[in-house]
Amino acid sequence: MPASFPRFAPSWRALGLAVALPVSLGVFSSAPFPADVLVITDSRHPVKTMAGERLIELDEAHRIEA
Repeated sequence: MPASFPRFAPSWRALGLAVALPVSLGVFSSAPFPADVLVITDSRHPVKTMAGERLIELDEAHRIEA
């Protein structure tokens, strides 16, 4: 039986790569860990935010303190 092992070895390597690559990308990617995004601007430079960002307008002091 040891003589037949090299015939199956490339398929085992391909299977290992097919499993290990997506797992390592998922573990080491920053996508699962979203960062906090702060947008700091003033009213003269309007910014359209997407979802999840905090918008801080420097000339709106009463909103910054709250």
